Amino acid sequence: MVVNMKYGILGLVFITVLCAGCIGTDKTGGWNEKGNNLLKEGKYDEALQAFDKAIELDPQNGDAWLGKGIALVNTGKYEDAIQAFDKAIQIKPNNVEFWTEKGIALRKMGRYEEAIQVYDKIIEIDPLDGFAWYNKGIVLYHMGKYEDAIQAYDKATELEPKLSIAWYNKGYTLYSMKKYDEAIKAFDKAIGIDKRNARAWNYKGLAYIELGYYYEAMESLNNAIRLDPQYTKALANKGNLLNQMRRYEEALQVCDKAIEINPKDAKAWSYKGYALNKMGRSEEAIQALDKALQIDPRDAEIWYYKGDTLVEMGKYDEAIQNYNKATDINPQYKEAWNSKGMAFYQMREYENAIEAFNKVIDLEPDNYEVWDSKGNALRRLRNYEEAIAAYDKSIEINSQNIWVRMHKGYTLYEMQKYEEAEQEFDEAVAINPNNFDAWYSKGNALRMMGKIDESIQAYDKSIELNPQYALAWYNKGVALTIAGKKSEADLCFNKARELGYENI
Repeated sequence: MVVNMKYGILGLVFITVLCAGCIGTDKTGGWNEKGNNLLKEGKYDEALQAFDKAIELDPQNGDAWLGKGIALVNTGKYEDAIQAFDKAIQIKPNNVEFWTEKGIALRKMGRYEEAIQVYDKIIEIDPLDGFAWYNKGIVLYHMGKYEDAIQAYDKATELEPKLSIAWYNKGYTLYSMKKYDEAIKAFDKAIGIDKRNARAWNYKGLAYIELGYYYEAMESLNNAIRLDPQYTKALANKGNLLNQMRRYEEALQVCDKAIEINPKDAKAWSYKGYALNKMGRSEEAIQALDKALQIDPRDAEIWYYKGDTLVEMGKYDEAIQNYNKATDINPQYKEAWNSKGMAFYQMREYENAIEAFNKVIDLEPDNYEVWDSKGNALRRLRNYEEAIAAYDKSIEINSQNIWVRMHKGYTLYEMQKYEEAEQEFDEAVAINPNNFDAWYSKGNALRMMGKIDESIQAYDKSIELNPQYALAWYNKGVALTIAGKKSEADLCFNKARELGYENI
């Protein structure tokens, strides 16, 4: 969340100071001061009545119009508030505070272009007003203009170097841009000014999680919780971190603590569900995730987690429905598209799987794993040439993934291109000489090429690595039979049968 410090804090202080300076010249009979006090107490309807009394007595009192506007903003009456701020501005056109509060009201209404014009006006009146640049940054963030927002926050901190909240908002914006290293530097600036800024510690922790620095992330989140033990967002994020570290029991405890403090924290329920699923407690996981969805049905990640849990339960149709929900909410959610593709693959709906994998490729063209998955689905459809093209793309991105080499080899084998298949299995063996399946597959290709002695050597290597591999024993027997070594072949067939191979 981007924080607006000036609204609701500086506005009230400003009015109070003005009224304190107006004692003896106040024409409102004390109603202005009373309105300010009621604002501070959060009694906005009563404050509004007081400011109306003040305006009745002194229609040219800009501070009374300002107070009325702030009271109206706090009761959600933004249009009326803007009219009040405009009245104040008519009385004192160069009063920065009047313009500031109008800008905040416009932002809350989503009228961002008008809000920008207001802050530009403030900067024109007072080019050294760092708070105007800060508030402009907030609006630019909400407009999705992150680079411009960063520039505005930079200007704010140049003018107000100790404005911790501007550093925090800059960090949050950089975090939203996935510039995690830079975000951490900005959060460090905010913390250096205000060491008790629990929010900055929390988001610093999240940035470290994204970078895979779990120790630093844990330290940051623990600091956030130490500063504010009731900060359920930090507790939930710690639960998520523990999940990523596969410390599921601890994650469950932390999430339960967050839920105890705030039963309406959807993320805490969500991460609890994730932990329960990983612990094999799928039914309980579904209950927790359903609770999370009751609280926040627009959180795509929760639908995604529920989909994954249903996959673990073998409920692929239901899983796909949940992945659909996730991608409806966030069409850019590549993990959900990928999991949807894998669920379709498990259901042997290969064309639907390919469609989902293509969505991932559109979003992340350099994801070698999804090219491999697409190749597997194409292979199942016997679209061998397209499958080979997909595997080649995966290999182009990452030539050291053994399973892509294996899958390409299987495809070439099915195409009866045994020499090319053997070359792929050789590549797989070069990547991992201890992969018994690669040696076994190499043996099969060599046998089909008529290279019987070499195939037997490959089967021997596979069996050496995995003596319980029944298929390797069986196919070694086939090769020995071709070589005319019947007694040795029978020993291999017997061993394969002993290990559970029945097609003899």
